[in-house]
Amino acid sequence: MMRLLLPLATCLLLTAPTAAWADGCKFALDGRLVPEREQRALIEWADGVETLFVAALSDSSTAGSVWVVPVRANAADVQAEPVDGFPVVSFYRRYRDIARESLREAIQAVQLLDSGGLCCVGVPIGCSSGAATEAKEVARVEKLGMVVTVVRTASRADVEGYLDRQGVNRANVNLSSLEPYVGQDGYAFVCGWVAKGQAVTATGLKITFPSPTLWFPLRPTGVYADPVETVVYVRREVRPAAGCDLPGLHCEYVRGVVEEMGVGQAFDRKDANSMANLYQYHYRSRPEPITRVTLTTDPKQWDRDLELVPGLTGEGQFLKSLTGWFAFNGPFFISALGAALGLAIPLLTIPRGEQTRWDWLAGAVMGGAIIFSLWASAIAFSAWRAVRFRGQPRQPRRYLILPLLAITHFLLVFAVCRGLMAVVAAP
Repeated sequence: MMRLLLPLATCLLLTAPTAAWADGCKFALDGRLVPEREQRALIEWADGVETLFVAALSDSSTAGSVWVVPVRANAADVQAEPVDGFPVVSFYRRYRDIARESLREAIQAVQLLDSGGLCCVGVPIGCSSGAATEAKEVARVEKLGMVVTVVRTASRADVEGYLDRQGVNRANVNLSSLEPYVGQDGYAFVCGWVAKGQAVTATGLKITFPSPTLWFPLRPTGVYADPVETVVYVRREVRPAAGCDLPGLHCEYVRGVVEEMGVGQAFDRKDANSMANLYQYHYRSRPEPITRVTLTTDPKQWDRDLELVPGLTGEGQFLKSLTGWFAFNGPFFISALGAALGLAIPLLTIPRGEQTRWDWLAGAVMGGAIIFSLWASAIAFSAWRAVRFRGQPRQPRRYLILPLLAITHFLLVFAVCRGLMAVVAAP
């Protein structure tokens, strides 16, 4: 019966259509390498347990093939099953873009406040081994027309023997890229089998296994010479583990919407960062933190497996601090800057040497009130003058000091925000 089944194992990456793919070796029953069109993957990790949702898309075929991929866990601890629903990142926004928008909002808000609501036109700010053994099936699940097995092996011969028993011509199979995993403690292989004769294009698997860090294999893909455009979505904020210095490795932090859809539909999604899904992002679901991991497209440079740990890179921490900058820190910054500039009011409106500590305090209050608009500062200015010069000869009102304060305040905020935007935009 097993000779009549089409094996498909798990892939841990998302790749764009290429002649090769990441994370495993797929062979026809005669031993030839078989290309895949696309793959999708989303990773969840919590309390030392990793869950991989994996889908593969290939041309419709009724011929048999096997896709072999290692999993870093003891076979007895691996759970695998087919799924007909697949979690897809339907839309996301980068922390980098959110930070720039936050800074733009700060500039626009200060422009409005400092003009007392009179200037509402946006300022142009840019866009944005041993004795002979045999491979053993440790677990087996039959569901949705698939048979998913978890296989334990002790040597390369075990793998070859297992494939041979399933109808794969092992004489033509090159398993050299799997040797780092074969016979090693704490590794297993997952295979999902579809009955031969069924025209299957998209299949999905859910694999759960204990893992102290987020991990998936890259070394098997080194057998391919064609470029592999790779993207991994992780459903939390993560960063490369110590020593994981793969070429081109980059963690990009986003806030995205994850929704479940059919496995086939998962490959019909457009660019998850397109504005067409903005409604979904803002109104239908609550965005969550997601890490979008990318690598160099040359699989020959993947000389080790990818390993990630919870946390943010230094760049990510900086960008995250700016994503809510205006909502949380902006008002304080705007008011504090206004208060500092407000100290110039008593300096410029009262003869030198006649200022008191109360005048300086009043100046800070008048300047800080600009957070409520220029009109609030004007009211505070009038109240201060009424109290300060009560019973004294009529003094020049000098209200022109307030527009000068507002212009200076806006220019300083604009310069700070534009400088931060330039840093954020830097690659």
